[in-house]
Amino acid sequence: SVPSIYLVHALAKDGRDLLAIETATELGVYGVLPWSADRSIVRWKGERASKAHTKWQNTVTAAAKQSRRALIPEVYDLYSTADLVELIEEVAGEGSEQSAAVFILHEQATERLSAQAAKLAGGENLPEEIYLLVGPEGGISDREVQLFTEAGAHLALLGDDNAAGFLDVIEKYGSTPSGNLAKHYAGICYLRTGDLENAAKYLAKFSQLKGIPGELINAQNYGLQGDIAVEQQDYARAVKFYEK
Repeated sequence: SVPSIYLVHALAKDGRDLLAIETATELGVYGVLPWSADRSIVRWKGERASKAHTKWQNTVTAAAKQSRRALIPEVYDLYSTADLVELIEEVAGEGSEQSAAVFILHEQATERLSAQAAKLAGGENLPEEIYLLVGPEGGISDREVQLFTEAGAHLALLGDDNAAGFLDVIEKYGSTPSGNLAKHYAGICYLRTGDLENAAKYLAKFSQLKGIPGELINAQNYGLQGDIAVEQQDYARAVKFYEK
């Protein structure tokens, strides 16, 4: 039988988590697990927790109906990092029945998710469940990566080997509009891994765009450079970026 796919998504700001679970529902996930990660800026506490959980479930329900799915995925209770470690150990750890495969979508992975999925499909024992872990804006912390992998999870990259990375695009087409955008997104990728130096370097290389949606990307770029300056405790510089 085909494995059931579960999305474990960290709480994120500006509705990015809602967009992710909406898209995942339309693509066929079986369930959604909200996760309060180390670097999650958003927190579910008290009355807000109940309202936020209801909003997630309503988003998933609407997406399932819109895509004409027979099954409406369940949004489970909020998981902490410790809760996820227990879950991974239970379904994918060495001492378990290993009824599931758990993949951490992470920039520092060396193997594509598609390649690892192909290995699973070609094996004798196809897992009953597959869990995909997606981190918050600041990325999954090193502590969490270590805990999850020790529990039985595996790192994985999205995409396939036919797609060039942002640094490849910058090197080959840096002077083109696509190369310019790649600088912006490379900066975001570095920021997610906690590499503030390279994040600032590539965000600063980006040339501002004209029109819509260019102005929206410009605003995001300045805002991210401001965030980096705050992290570096250069508040005067941060204010200059925010004022732009």
